[in-house]
Amino acid sequence: MKNFIKFFCLILFVNSIQATNSIIKIKNIDPSFEIYTAKFQAVILYDKEGSPLDSIAAHLLAEDIYKVTHYKPKVITNSKDAEGNVIVIGSISSKLMNPFIDKKLIKGNFSNQWESYLYKTILNPNKKINKAFVIAGTNPRGTAYGVFELSKKIGVSPWYWWADVPAKEQKELVLNQNDFQSKEPSVKYRGIFLNDEDWGLQPWAAKTFEPETKDIGPKTYAKIFELLLRLKANTIWPAMHSSTKAFFHYPGNAKMATLYNIVLGTSHAEPMLRNNVDEWNEKVFGRFNYKTNSDKVFKYWEDRVKEAKGIDGI
Repeated sequence: MKNFIKFFCLILFVNSIQATNSIIKIKNIDPSFEIYTAKFQAVILYDKEGSPLDSIAAHLLAEDIYKVTHYKPKVITNSKDAEGNVIVIGSISSKLMNPFIDKKLIKGNFSNQWESYLYKTILNPNKKINKAFVIAGTNPRGTAYGVFELSKKIGVSPWYWWADVPAKEQKELVLNQNDFQSKEPSVKYRGIFLNDEDWGLQPWAAKTFEPETKDIGPKTYAKIFELLLRLKANTIWPAMHSSTKAFFHYPGNAKMATLYNIVLGTSHAEPMLRNNVDEWNEKVFGRFNYKTNSDKVFKYWEDRVKEAKGIDGI
């Protein structure tokens, strides 16, 4: 049942993905990093002061490593507890990264790039840590892209959940990744429109995955947002057919978009993050015509703009 959604994402942004994956190589002495061997079992350290997306990405990476090795790394937020081999996740500008990255060695204007990330392997950054594999992003989505690119490298498909793609299991998992900095995407906003959901996604979510809402709600959107990030996307036009309640009908939807750092837009002729099919009641508001009913239409838009304050939206 899961793989029907694959259709919606076949249109995704090949050029921008290629640009995001373009690599600037940096000189590296020993690129090997043992995630799971008989001698080393890595832990994951993320910045508790950072974006909630850092936490989401760190815990999903732990699950991805488990899919490949049946070893689930411990996820920690206190650098004092970090020892052995450590995967470090966070913003390049965070205090967490200061002991691991010498910003003088970063090439170009990387820190100001849009949605970029770097990988760096560091030997003995302190007495307790044997090796650190650093994933540092220029913003939360950049960090997440770096994490999920690593997941793909170890054998976890972005479609592992929606299309039931199995991970190839390994007895040992050792990275041989040269240090690099990604280029920024060539297309700034990349994503999908959940169109025609009434024949596939909506009834499946309502009957199978999210019966508590009987609709496409925050639980379903969380899985969609995870897929978008794994595919290096950042934007959604939510479902808006008459079978589906408006995105803002469920407060958890907007909260989930904020947690996953997904940019919210609206489809067709509905500006200001509105959904006219579900939200404009002609009997109450009159006709949706700015020329003849400007006060009602303007207030309708203004109310949503106020409600959406703080949301990353178009």
